[in-house]
Amino acid sequence: MYAIAVVGAPCSGKTHFTSSFTLEGWLVIRTTEISSMVRKCGYIAVQEDECIQHALTVTRMNEMLEDHFFSLFASSPKTVVLCDNGLATSFAFCSADVLAANGYCLEESVARYDCVIQFLLPKHESLYNHYRTNNPARTENYQESLALQATLGQIWSRHANYHVVEFQEKVDDKMREATTIVANAIKRGTGVGSPCRVPPDTLRPRR
Repeated sequence: MYAIAVVGAPCSGKTHFTSSFTLEGWLVIRTTEISSMVRKCGYIAVQEDECIQHALTVTRMNEMLEDHFFSLFASSPKTVVLCDNGLATSFAFCSADVLAANGYCLEESVARYDCVIQFLLPKHESLYNHYRTNNPARTENYQESLALQATLGQIWSRHANYHVVEFQEKVDDKMREATTIVANAIKRGTGVGSPCRVPPDTLRPRR
């Protein structure tokens, strides 16, 4: 079993990739981004304590969902679990001190995956706004999403098998590039219940 974290700011294309990805001869499992599910229901945390509690709840739910799939398919050699935004993304929304107090370590949250793919935003705000209009659950403006993209890069680039997929208007080209990254990660791994995890001591220092 191989675990792939697919991360990115809103409108970067990560969710489209996770929902569309296929690999011939392989079972592909997709974990749902819990925070997006909540947003689609119209809930937005406002007060600080409410935001912290919401972030912790989402983190626990994401962890439980991923761990359940990791456990179910640990001995399945031809299974890929695509994790929409990955556990360490919580560190972009909640302080490391709060998460640490609740049992979460950044290094361990990053290292639980075989590979990390970060999808980048369009380079032009007008194009970003075009895609955002098709997703009413997203309220972030372009500058806010760029800031989140930078934070995600700082967090996830610690992983030794971290890759970036630049935004491309031709969706097929972007899908093909990301699919190649996943295929290469699988070739390098061992699979059969002992996937190629990246131990914490190989993580890159934070930039």
